[in-house]
Amino acid sequence: MIRLYRIVFYVSEILCPTPIVPLNGLLIEDSAPGRHVVGSMVQFSCGEKHQLIGKPSMVCTENGTWSHSTPYCKARCEYPGEPPNGRIIPLKFWYVPGDKLKITCLTGYVLPLPLESSPPVCLGNGTWSHTLPECIEYTNV
Repeated sequence: MIRLYRIVFYVSEILCPTPIVPLNGLLIEDSAPGRHVVGSMVQFSCGEKHQLIGKPSMVCTENGTWSHSTPYCKARCEYPGEPPNGRIIPLKFWYVPGDKLKITCLTGYVLPLPLESSPPVCLGNGTWSHTLPECIEYTNV
């Protein structure tokens, strides 16, 4: 007598946990939201006035973990331009919170006194504390 046996294997689906969305950031999913199977990719971006620090994407691996750690979004202030009849120091594409601008005026121009002692500062929300002051002709002081 021949006996037949049926062997059934149950394979559980490997899922990665839902990634944490960075503060001031966005999560872009390539699969069904909240369902991250092996091979699923997610991407990150940051809101206005913020810069992404870390890898912009990660993939769900065979062991149920993400290929990279979650990036974060860091506040930044954009280059404010040059003030009329003056220059800014330091000159950068973007500034980090706490950066202060020094305003220098062209020959024959000066900053009004209260503004000279209060330079614009990059704030934690990615904005400048105040607009760039205007250098005025020294004969108008």
